[in-house]
Amino acid sequence: MLRWHGMWTALSSNNYHSLPHDLLPYQEYMKGCWVRRVYFDKMMKNHDGGEAQLERLIDFLFHQNCNAIEEVNFSVSNIKSITFSHLKSLCRNSLTRISISLPDDDSFNGSNATPYMILLHYPNLNQLYYAGPMQQQQPSSSIPVTNFKHQHLRNLTLNIFNIEGNIELRPILFAIPNLEQLRLNLQCIEHTIVSLLMSIFSDKFCPNVTTLILVGCCKNNIKLVDYGHEWRGKSTPCMKMINKTKQGNHFKNKYNGLRHLMLHDPSEKYHMTILQTLHYIIPQSHNTLETLHLSGSYKLHGNETMELLSQYIFPCLERLYLINGRYHNLMAYGNTRLFRIFAENSVPSLTTLKLMGLDSDYHIELPVLASSLNYVQEIHFEDCPEILPYTLVNFFNQLGENGRVIIDNPNGTNKERSLDHKEQKKHTMSRIILRNMPGVNYDTLITIFQKCCLEELVVQECDDLDMDDIGRLLDTLVENRGLKKLDLILIYHQPRFYFFARKVPVYPDPIMIQEILPKIDSRCIEWRLELKDYSQNDADPVCQIYDHMEYRGQKLLAH
Repeated sequence: MLRWHGMWTALSSNNYHSLPHDLLPYQEYMKGCWVRRVYFDKMMKNHDGGEAQLERLIDFLFHQNCNAIEEVNFSVSNIKSITFSHLKSLCRNSLTRISISLPDDDSFNGSNATPYMILLHYPNLNQLYYAGPMQQQQPSSSIPVTNFKHQHLRNLTLNIFNIEGNIELRPILFAIPNLEQLRLNLQCIEHTIVSLLMSIFSDKFCPNVTTLILVGCCKNNIKLVDYGHEWRGKSTPCMKMINKTKQGNHFKNKYNGLRHLMLHDPSEKYHMTILQTLHYIIPQSHNTLETLHLSGSYKLHGNETMELLSQYIFPCLERLYLINGRYHNLMAYGNTRLFRIFAENSVPSLTTLKLMGLDSDYHIELPVLASSLNYVQEIHFEDCPEILPYTLVNFFNQLGENGRVIIDNPNGTNKERSLDHKEQKKHTMSRIILRNMPGVNYDTLITIFQKCCLEELVVQECDDLDMDDIGRLLDTLVENRGLKKLDLILIYHQPRFYFFARKVPVYPDPIMIQEILPKIDSRCIEWRLELKDYSQNDADPVCQIYDHMEYRGQKLLAH
C-alpha cells in the first residue's frame, strides 16, 4: 500500500501535522514523480507563521526530486521570493496552479513573493490566487513598458488587503493577454475602477476576459476564489436549442465579450463603485452576458440599478441572482414600474432565477416575470418574507400557462412546440428550492405540482408547512411516477411564535412519522426528511433525520 502512487499524489498539512518531519519515515516508499499537489497551511500556528517549516518542506521536495508538482497551496505568515525561486528550479514547467494566502494586515514586506514575480517564474501557470499585501503604487496613465507576456494564465484572483482603493494592476494585466476569469476585492480598486475596466476590456490588455467577479468583503472563511462556483460550468438541456439560436446570431463566438458578472457588496460600502461598474459594463456586454449575480444591500437592487438594466435586453442571460444581505431595516425600496419593464422585456432566456432576501416591492411583479420565463429550469426563493402565498401561487400558475415544452431528441435536434389545448399545461423544470419562505404553504406546493413537471423539490424551514400538508401533497402524487429527489426540513416553534399565524403546526407523533415515510419512499427516488423541534429550546433544536438509504436498508433487514 505504501508503494502505491495514489498514496503520495497529494501532500497536505491537514493529513500530516508536521511537514516534512512526519514524512521522513516514508521516504523510501515515495517517488517524487508521484507528487502532484502540495497543501501547506501553518499561518499563525507557530512563532514564525510556518515560514521556516515551509523552507524545510521545499528542501524535502528537492531531496525526493518532486519535479512533477502541478499545484501548490501555501497559507503562511510570510513567504519570501527566494523561497519561490528555490521551488522554481524544481517544478518550474509543471506547476499550473498556485495559491498564496498571507495575513490580513497593512504591511508589505519587500522580500515577499508578489503576483508579478510568480508569473515571471512559472510560464505554464494556468491559475493564480494571491491573498495578501502588495507594494503601494500610484495610478499611472502610462501603459507599462515591458515585453513580458504570460501566455497560459487563464484564471487570476487577487485579494489585496493593504491598498485603499488605488491599486495599479495594469502591469499585471498587460502581461496576461489570455486571461479569462478575474476576481478582485473592491477594497483595492474603489477609486480606480473605471480605468481598470477600460484596461481589462482593451485589446492591449485582456480582451478575452469572460468572467469578472468583484467582491466587497469575504466573510465566514470564504475565500475570494470560491465566489462564482455556484454557476460556473452549469448547463441545462433546454439551453441546447437557445444556444443554437444564439450561435446563428453570432452571440457565441469563442471570445465575444463578458459572459459572467458577479458584484458582491453586502456592507454597501462600495455602492458607487458597483454603479460605475454596471454603467460601464452593461451597455457593451448586455448582448453577451449569460450570468448576472448582484449580491448586496437594498441599494444594489434599487432604482439606479433597475433603471439601467431595464433599458437593455439580455438575449443570452441564463442565470439571474438578486441577493439582499438584509442587513438593513425591512423597507420597500425600488420602483416596481422599472422592475416590471425589466421582467417583461429584458430576460427572455433565463434558465435559473434566484431571489434571496428580497425586501422591496418587486415581489408584486413576480407573476409578470413568470410570464417571460419560457425556458426556466431552476428557481430558488430564499428568505423573502415579503412574498405572500397568493403571489407564489400566481407565479407558478403563470409559469404553467407559458405552455411551452422543449423536446430533446436523440439525434441532437431540438424543437419547441406549444401545448395542444387538450393537454394539461405544465412547465418542465429540473429544480425548485424554497428556503425560509413564510409564504410557502400547501396551496403553493400543490400549484407547483399542478403546473410544473419537476425533477427535484427542496423545501426547508418554511414556517407555515407541517406534516399534514406534506401528507396531503403526497396523496396527490402518483406512486412510482413522482420526484427524482425531495428534500424537506420542517420546523416547529413554541406556540408564542405563531401568535399572528393562521395555524399552529404541532410536532408529529411517531405514528404519523411512520405513516408518512412509506408515502415519501413510494413517490421519490431519493429523499430526505428532517424535523427540527424548537419548542423546548429556541437556540438548540431537537432534530430527527430520515432518508431513503436508511429507510430502504431497514426494510431489507426486516425481511
